[in-house]
Amino acid sequence: MVIHFVQAQVDITLEEYTESTYGHTCRLYANFNETANITSVFAPEAIYDSQTWPGLDPSDSADDDASCTFADFDYDCGGNCLFDSDADGICDHLELTGCKDMTACNYDELATDSGYCVYPEVGYDCAENCLNDSDEDGVCDIYEIGGCMDGSACNFDPNASDSDGSCVFADPGLDCAGNCMFDEDLDGVCDELEITGCIDITACSFNQLATDPGYCEFPEAGYDCTGTCITDTDNDGVCDMFETFGCIDPDANNYDSCATDDDGSCEFFVFGCTYFDACNFNAEASFDDGLCNWECFGCMNSSAENYNPDATEDTGDCIFCNEEFDTESICIGDLNEDGIRGTADLLSLLSYFGMLCED
Repeated sequence: MVIHFVQAQVDITLEEYTESTYGHTCRLYANFNETANITSVFAPEAIYDSQTWPGLDPSDSADDDASCTFADFDYDCGGNCLFDSDADGICDHLELTGCKDMTACNYDELATDSGYCVYPEVGYDCAENCLNDSDEDGVCDIYEIGGCMDGSACNFDPNASDSDGSCVFADPGLDCAGNCMFDEDLDGVCDELEITGCIDITACSFNQLATDPGYCEFPEAGYDCTGTCITDTDNDGVCDMFETFGCIDPDANNYDSCATDDDGSCEFFVFGCTYFDACNFNAEASFDDGLCNWECFGCMNSSAENYNPDATEDTGDCIFCNEEFDTESICIGDLNEDGIRGTADLLSLLSYFGMLCED
């Protein structure tokens, strides 16, 4: 039987190992610690001291059949590390120091003892790529700074990495403080924004946008800018101030073609028979038309000598003559005394009509 020991500080206790195959018993000494020093390769039968190796009987191994089994380097026969200072089940000489944090950039899956770990910056992975970069501009979302990125804007932000639509620009012709870049007449309106036009509010061409005085147009007197009368009491389309009073009836004898308002002065000429005793007397006539007639008056008795078939008003003066002509008798109406009342008599009467009788 041969037992190998390496140089070490050990406490030796007796362990009995039985190899059932051969029926021999090997007593091995192991369980090293830092209290003893054994440096030899020996056969127990050659080096045996009952005081140093109590319980070891050299005769037990006098006939070595090569069946002994020995512990691996730095392990005892139970497979336990001889040196494991941190009691983690890994022998000290096999320990590997490294980062054991799986989230670290330098994580070492073979490491048995914790070492220095390297982590990425917040927002980045270990390859220094953004974890989140929605707009793919190379700036991680958590580091984005919203603001105006237009250098010509009044609120340009040199630190902004994301344009947030907040840019504010000066109005045309103005600086960011609202002051005109050019204002020749110092009226507070920039030269390029000046509008020439009528600034008189009473004018028809008034321009409320005008900033510099220009040509103005005014309505005619009595009218507004639409050509409508300012005052037209009778709504006849003629302004009150231009009204002309007079007779506006074209049938009147005093019709005034220039008149626009009737003043009740119209006069009308009525022609007709003005003789009240005439058949066609017209009470409204103001001028006699010479057409008076009296044919409606007369004897309406057809048996009378003076019967008037056209009469509508009986005068009661019917005359009845004898059948035989009496030259001594007077036949009224027979003015020419021819014994016949006829047209000649009527014409004779009319020739004297309207003449004054002599005394």
